[in-house]
Amino acid sequence: MVLTALAVALGAYHGLVGLLGLILVRTGPEPWDVLIMSVALASTPAALTLAAWGARRLAAAWLALAALAWAVFGYRGVWPEWAYAALYYAPQLVAALVLSRRRPGAASALAATPATPHVSSPTPARLVGWGLALALGVGHATLGLWLVVRVAGEGRWAPWWWMGGVASLLSTLPAVVSARRRPTFGGRWLVGAAYLGVLAAGRALYLEDARWAFGFLVWWLPQCLLGVLFLRRRPAGS
Repeated sequence: MVLTALAVALGAYHGLVGLLGLILVRTGPEPWDVLIMSVALASTPAALTLAAWGARRLAAAWLALAALAWAVFGYRGVWPEWAYAALYYAPQLVAALVLSRRRPGAASALAATPATPHVSSPTPARLVGWGLALALGVGHATLGLWLVVRVAGEGRWAPWWWMGGVASLLSTLPAVVSARRRPTFGGRWLVGAAYLGVLAAGRALYLEDARWAFGFLVWWLPQCLLGVLFLRRRPAGS
């Protein structure tokens, strides 16, 4: 009942603010990013309604993408960052995490299903794929360590978005290594790391759009796609 009440309150609040933003976009000249933020907020009640109908994973992905859209295109430097997070994209992300959790019934049904061993021999295509994955992990680790050394040499405290991006980069290589035996775990790790990297880069105060787009295409998008591939793959052996 408590979660239901919180979901109703969140949906009503985001829906009203998003509707107000859409009215402002319709009646007056507003920047195009206001439209994206308004749609991201207005979609919250629709996603929660979808979850109430049983499509929990789809609703979780919907809310996570809406939170990411707000974090990337939202205002920067007007309010303290914690105020924006508490009011807008953080509640969407928390709701997505709650909805993505597996229900106890589904977990017990999965546990009751007998596991079938799956043994696969490495093929040339798979070896090439693992080589590319390791190369991506090494490249991320190299960039992350270089950023750490550079900031440490300047002797100043790094902002939170910078630390989030570095943590995302440094986590790629151990996620790839762990995916060798547990592809699902490694895939979730990589998708979460890519989400953290995009979220952190999106909240950077003085990051130009061209640099953000370059970082997304070169670093975060391959990280996310690799995680999705691991999620679709079975373990090498049991």
